[in-house]
Amino acid sequence: MGIMYTQKISNDLYLLAEKAGPAVVTMWLAIGSKNAALIDAGFGITGTLRKLVQKITELPVVHLVTHCDPDHAGGSAQFDDIHMSSLDGDLQQTSLNFKKRVHDLSVAAGDNPLVKLYLQLKMTKAESFDFTDIQDGETFELGGASLKAFAFPGHTKGSMCFVNEAGGYAVTGDSIVARDAAILGDRRCPPLTVYRDSLRRFLDKGYGRLTIYIGHSLTPLDRDIPAQLIAACDEVLGGGTSNDLPFNSPFAADRHTPQAYEHCHDKGCIRYLRENLTQWQDK
Repeated sequence: MGIMYTQKISNDLYLLAEKAGPAVVTMWLAIGSKNAALIDAGFGITGTLRKLVQKITELPVVHLVTHCDPDHAGGSAQFDDIHMSSLDGDLQQTSLNFKKRVHDLSVAAGDNPLVKLYLQLKMTKAESFDFTDIQDGETFELGGASLKAFAFPGHTKGSMCFVNEAGGYAVTGDSIVARDAAILGDRRCPPLTVYRDSLRRFLDKGYGRLTIYIGHSLTPLDRDIPAQLIAACDEVLGGGTSNDLPFNSPFAADRHTPQAYEHCHDKGCIRYLRENLTQWQDK
């Protein structure tokens, strides 16, 4: 339980992952000649992510957070130079709550009591961290390689992707997903139109031709999915929702949440709120 997985993709890119039961959370370590960048930090299951990174590279590490959910920023406090959108800053209070992280990962791992005990003993306990705000288009120079921040509001207001055009890849966190559905069915999320615009801008930039790495898969994304997600958004916004079924997240079982619905276009699926399609709501 709490197994750390490492795969060398190339000389300058490593895939790291936390695997507990069926739950897989991915992180990405990009390496230049002067610096390295770790994108996301998982739940912090074992509390040893920093040591693992140091075994791979001795270079100074900048830590980039795609968004402040517990499975992407739970281990972030292990690092010193952290960058995240300030639009996600207020999520720390709930997302990094230690009991919530234990609960969420226990649910994802099948409510195994041994997993819960392990997490209570080993998982990173810090519930906040200091960070520097990321701006859309900001570039992180690593020496012979660079990562450009791409603002992707949708899953959260401050969601970010990181693009290495020369290296031919983009890391999207939970902004684009495979096999599961894009999670937009929460009051914290921007309207569906904002998410659709993020997808359109991503493709307009030409990033759809890159290898796309996502937050919960050990393999790259099917390149057809971003366009299929746009089509799913268009169908919902056009009123084609009569066959959509309600979806209830297991992570929301302990709190009141509005009813979300799921809509799919081929392999592109979204979960959305009917009251949060076109207008920003501060809730």
